[in-house]
Amino acid sequence: MASPFTPTRVLDTSEARKGLSRLAAKAREQGARSEIVFCGPYRHPDLAIVPAALLEIIGPYIEDILIAERVSTRRAEYQGGGVSPDELIESLGVSDEDVEAAVARIEAASIR
Repeated sequence: MASPFTPTRVLDTSEARKGLSRLAAKAREQGARSEIVFCGPYRHPDLAIVPAALLEIIGPYIEDILIAERVSTRRAEYQGGGVSPDELIESLGVSDEDVEAAVARIEAASIR
């Protein structure tokens, strides 16, 4: 049995446009069990029309995948590019005394 996420039948864009009302009615009737419709110019599967009920179910998983991709990209960008607190302080031109004074002000404010 083919996966419902694998395009086995692809409509061209004009067919999909003409059939949108019918597809919406079918999705409303069948909910998450309604088929995913693939379409695109020259029957190339560039777009998938997914029933809203199915998207509600799989949406959180898609969101997790997108977040994981962003995290992976950021990790790759920052790999070995981090700086230590001391390096950060030095790059900002702040002295140890300035840091200690700021810490003391924060601690004093939190005690009140």
